[in-house]
Amino acid sequence: MGGSETPAAELFLFGPFALDGFARTLRSHDLAVPVPPQTFELLDYLVRNAGRSISNTEILDAWPGEEVTEGSLAAQMLSLRGTLARHSPRATYIVAEPGGGYRFVARVVPREPGTAEDSEANRLYARGRYFYDKRTADSLHRSIHYFRQAVELDPTLGRAYAGLSAAFALTGEYLLMAPAAAFPRAADAARRALQLDPTLDDAHAVLGVVALRYDRDFERAERHFAQAAALAPQSSNIVVARAWFLCIVGRAQEAAQILRDALHDEPYSLILETTLAVSSIFRREYGEAIRRLRAVREMDAGYVHGRFYLAVAMHLDGRFADALALSEGAVPDGYEQQFMALRGRSLAGLGRVEEARAIEDGMRALVSRGRYVSCFNLAWLASGLGESEHAVRLLEAGFEEHDPWTVFVPEFPLFDSLRGDPRFEALSRRIH
Repeated sequence: MGGSETPAAELFLFGPFALDGFARTLRSHDLAVPVPPQTFELLDYLVRNAGRSISNTEILDAWPGEEVTEGSLAAQMLSLRGTLARHSPRATYIVAEPGGGYRFVARVVPREPGTAEDSEANRLYARGRYFYDKRTADSLHRSIHYFRQAVELDPTLGRAYAGLSAAFALTGEYLLMAPAAAFPRAADAARRALQLDPTLDDAHAVLGVVALRYDRDFERAERHFAQAAALAPQSSNIVVARAWFLCIVGRAQEAAQILRDALHDEPYSLILETTLAVSSIFRREYGEAIRRLRAVREMDAGYVHGRFYLAVAMHLDGRFADALALSEGAVPDGYEQQFMALRGRSLAGLGRVEEARAIEDGMRALVSRGRYVSCFNLAWLASGLGESEHAVRLLEAGFEEHDPWTVFVPEFPLFDSLRGDPRFEALSRRIH
């Protein structure tokens, strides 16, 4: 479904919309319309095949490297129709075909890009943003590449620096780069972005993430998240970042409220719904988390965050076989470590101790692929094996290395078995 990997004149106009196939952006009346990457791929394919009846089978076959089903296609189509209707409520763009399938019925006009917003630097920025939103190892490295090209072409483009800062922060969070390499670069790019444009909410959010996950300065983190929210109160990315912060500092109920409020405006947002379920996990309400995450999986079975946190909730609820089934099989590049730790814990919960111990060797072997192996994840596995002293030592090492996941230690239920251990309690106090 996707467009070319090289710049091309791929602008398509329909109704009040302009779809840029290279930058992977949609605009309405010159305003950006947020569209998740998978939903954009669907719209792009429909627009390029406007006027033609397209079967469900053809769409599913054309989807690039995504695990999609008839059910998730229907959910994506519902979300896409809702997005178009919000910006153009009286027009019809997509109709269902008898026997299954869809037709894009609006008149589509291709044109050459020519506005200032279509400048090469802006299009490279938009391309970087598109790959950033995919959030896999490969796509994050691509996003860094495009953001760097954008700032080289236009060193005054503040949002490109903000994009670069967000990409570096996520490579650190996803353990694709050592914390000491990722987070300082993220902070430097965010500060440069704010020098150029103090209203860039994404840059404030990144500085909040760095303060939270790397510096463990919770007061400074909250100030930056508050500034980001004041600048962009409707941004789901900002809402999610604030919600994670609130969960980490023991305010999961407050996190749940801001997520519910955001879902009123974006009822089909997978990331908002998943993060709301995560807030239930922090509150030890595992049944509620499972219910919500099953609904996320019904909307999009290939959504990796929904799959992972459903497995976590199942594990914490004592349903080790279900958690193991969800943690097995292929996962997107960059998510292996977390799934391996969860798989090992689930095997231990089922009494398959030797298989669980073998997982640790596999996790450490990720170093050969350039990954930073998280002491937090190793400790997560060790605690599941009942090796409490080893788990605490690993967490202490992670604290010294600025492992971005150690901020979870005081509140996340996966370490409840260690509570009461004097060294664990001392470490929790140091983190706070």
